[in-house]
Parts: sequence; structure tokens; C-alpha cells
Amino acid sequence: MTFFVLYYINFYYSSAYFWGAWYPIGVHLKSYRKMAVIKIIGKIDLHLASRLISRLEKAGLTPRLAKEISSSPDNVLAEKMMVPVMANITNIAIRQNSAELKRIKNDKRFQKIAEFKIKILATPSLERFKEKYGQKFSHLDKHLKDINFHPSEPLEVGQEKTVFIYSLHRSPSNRECLKFIKAHGGQLPNAQGLSESYDQGSQYFPHNLFVIGFDEKENLWCDPYTQPLLPILGHNKKGKPHFGLTSFRNKPGDQDCLLFFK
Repeated sequence: MTFFVLYYINFYYSSAYFWGAWYPIGVHLKSYRKMAVIKIIGKIDLHLASRLISRLEKAGLTPRLAKEISSSPDNVLAEKMMVPVMANITNIAIRQNSAELKRIKNDKRFQKIAEFKIKILATPSLERFKEKYGQKFSHLDKHLKDINFHPSEPLEVGQEKTVFIYSLHRSPSNRECLKFIKAHGGQLPNAQGLSESYDQGSQYFPHNLFVIGFDEKENLWCDPYTQPLLPILGHNKKGKPHFGLTSFRNKPGDQDCLLFFK
């Protein structure tokens, strides 16, 4: 691709000279800068070259240096120019990421409703949880087994964690919920983390709302239709606890919450 672009530029300007076309000096300098940009960046579309010139000039690319770069053997000068250029690009990316992170963290669709601490005294187990609460829950899904759910960050014995519960508004997508948790540096709970949080802090779980135990799709159990399912725990309208599953493809509603650890 790079060879083709350079060949095209060479052919274009050579043919222009052949037919006796005359260009102002400024145009010649601009063409050198385009060639320098192509040498520095590598694979690049022609029309993008001019857009990068001003940024490269801030990094030290003068018309004279551009001419030297366009004809330097083995891209020696081009490689030197890459250092300040990449530093500039990296700084821009960091600023953009910081702004995006701030926007996600302050998203008003997520409202904190509970915060409490837990200490992990034994490895969380869905089988043990169901054995303890089997008679107290209105529903315990039969597929909630440790073999089906694999937390990306399992809770370990001896850890002390702060649990955060946020109510959801205006139906953010599941991907947006994951981004929100990660923006806060949160640990994804999955089914085991959700059950452990309820076991130690059921009084903090809101009535008439359901708390979703988010995790990445590959860590969730899939039904026979290969649909990943999220664990969801809460109280129904009668106040009875319910531990079930909901499709990862469904958007959470205003009756849902998310939970994470820090």
C-alpha cells in the first residue's frame, strides 16, 4: 500500500512536469510535506495527509525537513519524527479517554442507593446459598450452579469488599452498565458475588427492585439457544426474595439495579 501511494505521487508530479505545468513554490513545499507524512505514518490515504501536516509541523516538521524526510534512505529521519508525533497522539488519546471516563462516571441514569461492606469468610458457592435459602425464596433458578457461572474476578477468602448498588433509569444497555462499573474501577459480581452480597447484606437490597449480577458474556451460562443469561436477585411485589436469570440481550428497566465491589 505504501509503495503504491509513493508511486502514485511520483507519477502525478512527474507527469505534471512533463506537460510543462508550473506550480508555485508553496505547492512544491506542500507536496514534500505530504510525502514526508506518508513516510512517517506508513499506510495512509492521500487526502488524509494534508490534515496531518499541521499537527506534524507542531512536532517539528518544517518544509526543509519534510523534503529531507521524503528522500531519506531507510526512513531514518521518518523514524526520528515518529517519537514526538506518537507522544502527541498519545496525549490526545489520554485526554479523550479522561473526558469519556468522566462522562460515564457521572451518567445520571445510574443512582447510588446502597453501600455496605462484606468480608469473605468462605469461597462463595451457589449450591451452598440455595441450600441455606431454598425454603425462603419464591424462586431459585435450577441453572444457578457454580459449574455454569465463572466470575471474571472471583471473590477470595479473607478479602474485605465494599458493595455498591445503583438503581437504573431510562434503560441503559447492558454494555453501558458494564462500562459504568469499569469506569468506577468496580469488580464484576456474577452470580456468586451477587449471592454473597445478599447473604451478608440482604437488608440493603431494595424492595420491589431486582439487582443484576453483571459479568462479561463469556463468563455467563447460556441456554440451549446460546443466549447468555445474567443472574438477577431481588424482592417481588409481595416482598419475597427471588433469584433468577434474565437475558443479556434484554435492556434493564427502571425496576432494575446493578451491583459491584471495590
